[in-house]
Order: sequence, then structure tokens, then C-alpha cells
Amino acid sequence: MVWEYAYRNDLIVVTINVGDFIHLAASAELHPGVIVLREAGLNRLEQWERLRDAIAFVQAECAGDLVNRVLEIRGKEAFRLHVLPAE
Repeated sequence: MVWEYAYRNDLIVVTINVGDFIHLAASAELHPGVIVLREAGLNRLEQWERLRDAIAFVQAECAGDLVNRVLEIRGKEAFRLHVLPAE
């Protein structure tokens, strides 16, 4: 399973499968982080551009650390950061 592999290897999950991974993050005691793309219909280049901007956001706003956080990409340079599980 992707979630277990990412957890064991301290990897952030990047996904368009928002519901499942937000549920997994909310129910985990500790996780390395999740980045979710909320926009539908993006081609691969557009997805990469959004992800590149998200990585820059994480580096600037979170010191590169998404532990127990979910970053939603809602549009071009439009992000929403959640702490999950809630503290």
C-alpha cells in the first residue's frame, strides 16, 4: 500500500485521491505529510507546475517539513495547509 510504504520510508504522499489520503492522515498518530491536488482535468505539465509551486511553498512556509500536515493545492499558487491529526 502506498501509505504504508511512504510512512516506512519517511516520504510525503502526493495524490489526487483526496478523500482516502486525508482520512489516513487524520487517523495516523504520525505521518511524513500529504500533498493533494484539488484541481481536476490538469495535464501532467500543469500538475508538475502546481507541485513545483507547492514545494516552494513548503520550503518557505514550513521550513521544508510537512510532518503531520496536509497541503491542499487548490489552484495556481493557491494552497491550504492543515495539521492532521489535529493537535
